[in-house]
Amino acid sequence: MIKAAITGSMGSGKSYVLNLLKEKGYPIISADEINRIQLLKGHEGYTQVVEAFSCEILDERQEIDKRKLASIIFSNNQKKMLLESIMHPLIMEEIENWANSINTSLVFIEVPLLFEANLQDHFDISIVVVADEETIFERLYKGRNISKEEALQRLNKQMPVILKKELADYCIDNSVGKDTNKQLEQLLESLKERETWN
Repeated sequence: MIKAAITGSMGSGKSYVLNLLKEKGYPIISADEINRIQLLKGHEGYTQVVEAFSCEILDERQEIDKRKLASIIFSNNQKKMLLESIMHPLIMEEIENWANSINTSLVFIEVPLLFEANLQDHFDISIVVVADEETIFERLYKGRNISKEEALQRLNKQMPVILKKELADYCIDNSVGKDTNKQLEQLLESLKERETWN
């Protein structure tokens, strides 16, 4: 089995690429979705994060307030590293269990912090999705109501795109006007030619 990790900066369109792959029949999973579920009350991630960050991050329903948590970690690198040290092992364990339960030749996993968290060795192939800044700012504002200033702050906390492109095995340009599906088809053809293809 080939485990292909898809990464990229926020707003680059990783989820769109994953949806295209899903439409083509490939198994996909998102580290962000696993993270979201793990942070819900009753899950191990929730328990560990509340213990580490205190009840101040909880809302009136005693669920973790994602905006409060984001505000803390994006302004304090030590807190960000603490959160990642809790969540990344839990996320990778679920990804491994999911991949081992599937009988197929190729699976795709969305891992936004693939290189930042040094998780690339857990996967056979890395694919980075990129987009120009204006496209990213527009997507973040329309999709998540994130201002340009806040987007810049968050993007600056992530690894520069140019470095991600150097580290990745493949790159998909998902900027406005680019044929993302055509690039994806070419990538899939390339994967089929790899010696590891079963």
